[in-house]
Amino acid sequence: MSIKNNPEKFPHGYVFEITDEEKNAKDFTEKGLYMLATILKSKRTTKANIAIIEPLALHLLAGNLLLSCCVEMASFND
Repeated sequence: MSIKNNPEKFPHGYVFEITDEEKNAKDFTEKGLYMLATILKSKRTTKANIAIIEPLALHLLAGNLLLSCCVEMASFND
């Protein structure tokens, strides 16, 4: 519903469709999650915003930590 009512917020690359035998749904890219958070407005959806942003932030942090470790490990090989 959010995508149909706000198509300008979800250009190509912000959302993709998952299809298989059991599931036919839409999923969001990182950019799409940020845009989804901009259209959620009630108290209930504020909780949903937090539920969306927190795991994303943890994912980004984990990626940064992994990259830092790889850079440090590479410097030991020099």
